[in-house]
Amino acid sequence: MSAPPFTALADYVTMLGQLVPDTKAASSNEDFVTAALQRLSEESPCVEAVDIGDGTTKEWVLCTAPFDRWKNGFSEQFAVSVERLVAAASSFDPTFLEEGVDWKLEHRSSSGAPTLTLRFATAPSSSDKVRVRFSRHWRVSGSGGSAINEVPGNLQMALVYKAAELKCRALASTYASTVDTGVSSDVFVADPTHSRYLRQAGEYESQYDQILGVGKGSFTAGCVPPTPGRVFP
Repeated sequence: MSAPPFTALADYVTMLGQLVPDTKAASSNEDFVTAALQRLSEESPCVEAVDIGDGTTKEWVLCTAPFDRWKNGFSEQFAVSVERLVAAASSFDPTFLEEGVDWKLEHRSSSGAPTLTLRFATAPSSSDKVRVRFSRHWRVSGSGGSAINEVPGNLQMALVYKAAELKCRALASTYASTVDTGVSSDVFVADPTHSRYLRQAGEYESQYDQILGVGKGSFTAGCVPPTPGRVFP
């Protein structure tokens, strides 16, 4: 059985194939890992920091250098912070510029194409600069020397479990579609397999939630009996 740390997309695909070897799903293991990476990024995105400032530029168009990895429609859904640097370095006690006062995100249109602009009230200094932190997708691709795997070790199995959940749900749907109650066929009964994959999907979902600390919570309510207050025990 494969195990983290993983270095490339192929490692996740191999692990998924070992957990759920059934190949009857319409999508490939690569497709399930890619879809799981999207879900993981939504639950626990990668945070990137870009230092900018030349003393003159007040507006920076996102999705272009140096914000190439900003993803319109995704990054702005998460908190964006702008830290004031001292001598182009973060201080021990950081201070942040206030959104809506010192900076803001502004939607515009350029040649009919929508753009998102980071606009400052005062151009960041070239000597001190500011550090812009924003969220983006994790990147996992390739194999060998050109492999990219940004998912940290503590989240790698979460990615595998989410891919396994998605694959099990797809397999459950596949087997359910083979059931024909009209002919009452006794050659192949898919109901047990359909139910088994649904149970496995729920188990993998729970393992994913446990790693990320998300999912279903619990709330307990009750009555506390009133007691007279005392100055001394």
